[in-house]
Amino acid sequence: MGAAAGTTNAPLRGGRDGFTLLEVMIAVAVIAIAMVAVLGSQARSLGRAGETSFDYLAPLLAANKLAELRAGLVPASAGEGDFAPDRADYRWRLQIGEAFPADREPLPGLSARVQRVEVLVTRSGTPSSYRLVSYEEKR
Repeated sequence: MGAAAGTTNAPLRGGRDGFTLLEVMIAVAVIAIAMVAVLGSQARSLGRAGETSFDYLAPLLAANKLAELRAGLVPASAGEGDFAPDRADYRWRLQIGEAFPADREPLPGLSARVQRVEVLVTRSGTPSSYRLVSYEEKR
């Protein structure tokens, strides 16, 4: 049998072409929620990278300052400063004092020859700090 004149074999459509406004709004909301999650994760990752940078660099800077003290490049007295020009946002503080607390009985001969040297490294704008303590022969 043949098709009747004027009819087509195309399926009937429900009169809908494209998406409704509600469907588009739901899709945009889902994408927005996903983007917020991704951007939040990225921000946390960048913050942790800054902390890791301090955790790696501060011990090196403190050890370098202690080496400068041992080599006589830094006066053997308390002081502070920064690591300019390369690391101007990092600051150091040097404290030199008695090796043994005053309330403790000194060790014969050793207390007179040893001093406590503390190097504190901080970074501007962060609460991070690194403390290196060494016991050195007095000069």
